Amino acid sequence: MDKATGRYVDPAKSRTTVASWMSRWLATRPDLRATTRTRVEGIIANYIEPELGRIPIGNLTRLRVQEWAAGLPGSPET
Repeated sequence: MDKATGRYVDPAKSRTTVASWMSRWLATRPDLRATTRTRVEGIIANYIEPELGRIPIGNLTRLRVQEWAAGLPGSPET
């Protein structure tokens, strides 16, 4: 049960890793142009997977994502 909303949350889904979820998400995006897809794949491989990829979605917190984002190179807009 999701305590905040009163909805059921499948525990198996919370064990899915960030990397696995990103792979599944990307597979559902046939609308991406080839250049955009290549760029997104690079971002996932170079920035998301090394730091967050092994974390189960159910363990990913807002603070952890904020810490990760703060350590990214470039401007906040990037």
